[in-house]
Amino acid sequence: MRWTEVGLGSVDSVDYIASATAGARYQCVNRGNNCPAAPNKADVLSDVNVGGTFAVDKNGRITGSLIIPAPPASLVCPGNQVVGVVSAVFTNITLTDVTNGVSSPTNPSALTYNAPECP
Repeated sequence: MRWTEVGLGSVDSVDYIASATAGARYQCVNRGNNCPAAPNKADVLSDVNVGGTFAVDKNGRITGSLIIPAPPASLVCPGNQVVGVVSAVFTNITLTDVTNGVSSPTNPSALTYNAPECP
C-alpha cells in the first residue's frame, strides 16, 4: 500500500499501522512448483498488520509504503514439498497515522491474489 499525507508541519516523523482482515489458502507443492499426488491444503483467516516510522520532508509531507503480510500458514508439508500460496484476500484495509490519531480506510479497501490451485 502506498500513500501520501500532507500538512504535517514541523513534526520529524510519523508512525503508521496498516491493517486488514486477511484470508489465505495454502497448498503443498514440490520444489518444481508442481502439484504432488496428495494435495494438502489449509485455509487461514486472521487480522494482520504492519507498522513503520516515516520521516516528514521539509514541506510537511510523507509519501510512504507498507506491505501487509498474508496470515502465516499452519500447513506442514511432507518430504521435498514446500508451502505455496493459492490465494489471499485482504478486506477492511485501513491506514492509521498513530502519531496524529488519524485513521482511514484505503481505496481500494480490498485486494485479492490468486495463483493456480492443485486439484
